[in-house]
Amino acid sequence: METVLLRVRPDIARHFLDLPESDGKPIGETEFHIRAILELFQLLDAYFKNDENAYVGADRLFYYDVESPTEYIVPDVFFVKGVKKYVRRIYRMLDEQVAPCVVFEITSKTTYLEDLGKKRLLYETLGVREYFVFDPRSEYLNPQFQGYALGDTGYEPMPARADGTLFSRELGLFLKPTEHFIRPVDPKTNKLLPTYDELNAFVEQEMERAEYQAKRAEHAELEIGKLRAEIERLRNKESNEKPSRH
Repeated sequence: METVLLRVRPDIARHFLDLPESDGKPIGETEFHIRAILELFQLLDAYFKNDENAYVGADRLFYYDVESPTEYIVPDVFFVKGVKKYVRRIYRMLDEQVAPCVVFEITSKTTYLEDLGKKRLLYETLGVREYFVFDPRSEYLNPQFQGYALGDTGYEPMPARADGTLFSRELGLFLKPTEHFIRPVDPKTNKLLPTYDELNAFVEQEMERAEYQAKRAEHAELEIGKLRAEIERLRNKESNEKPSRH
């Protein structure tokens, strides 16, 4: 299913002035949901930071309807290829001319039916090529993490590994459910993408290691200096003790 480029009619262009930038709702229903959304956003945003034609958004109003320009949906996390990277207040398809290629919804008690029904159908209709739903508390979805890829007849379930890991062709990453979070995995290294906390811990560890190595090197230099001084002292002593020849 191909994404259709959209053009706005002049008679509805006036509706694009002063569009709301927030739906007034919290990022997530619980702290579990907030943390799952923010961590996934940070991981993907950091991974694609050097790609100037890729955008990662979270909790942004996504205006998608040509005929009803004020209609929007709020994906928890989404990824778009082929658009310029800059900080957006909203994501409007009529401006961007391309739909997100990946959407994540962090589902909850009040959203899981909509996430699996109305939202999934809407994203399918818009041409979102991959759609993922995740239940951070494993209460409403079985399995906890599910993915759908757009095929010729609509969304088709993605095959999962034994541990629930899915592969996103659009992101080029494996996605592994780890208790309350989705952790992207680099297929080249087979390692989890590090979180900010993990990166900070790694930097601190490396700084401590470098400081320890520097202290060891300083101590070794002092010991070498002492040894050289002792050698010089012994040489001078031996020289002074040799009998003079007349």
